[in-house]
Amino acid sequence: MRFGGAGEPFNPAFLGELRAKKVKTPDLGELPLLEFLVKRATQILSGEYEPFTGPIKDQKGKLRLPAGVRATENSWRASTGSPTT
Repeated sequence: MRFGGAGEPFNPAFLGELRAKKVKTPDLGELPLLEFLVKRATQILSGEYEPFTGPIKDQKGKLRLPAGVRATENSWRASTGSPTT
């Protein structure tokens, strides 16, 4: 998997740490961080996973995008009170 660079997708200096650290997600369970990053990137690129789907809360915990709603520029502006262009 390539993420835009001509070389490796991850800096080799960090591969050991990326393999050693574990993450846990509701949909993928617990797995090494490196494996999670590759799986999630593949899901995003294929359209299987949309990272900007609610629920999304702001830093104060206020719900800005309801569960299941996919963020668009206009829906995000409306949820934050920003003017639309």
